[in-house]
Amino acid sequence: MRSAGLASWRGHLGGLLAGAAVTAAYAYAPRNGGRALVRAAACVTLPALLALCTWAKVVELTGGAA
Repeated sequence: MRSAGLASWRGHLGGLLAGAAVTAAYAYAPRNGGRALVRAAACVTLPALLALCTWAKVVELTGGAA
């Protein structure tokens, strides 16, 4: 019997891609003095982007009603 899980394959794929983006920022950050800045920017930008996408989807689904 199939269980009714709360996470879809799309959620798992999104987590994989978000994790890959942060991993790439950590792995390929320049070795000069900007390394910490690149890592911090990636860890701040990704949640902000996800919040913006969430807000846009909520507006789309609710028809703009707050």
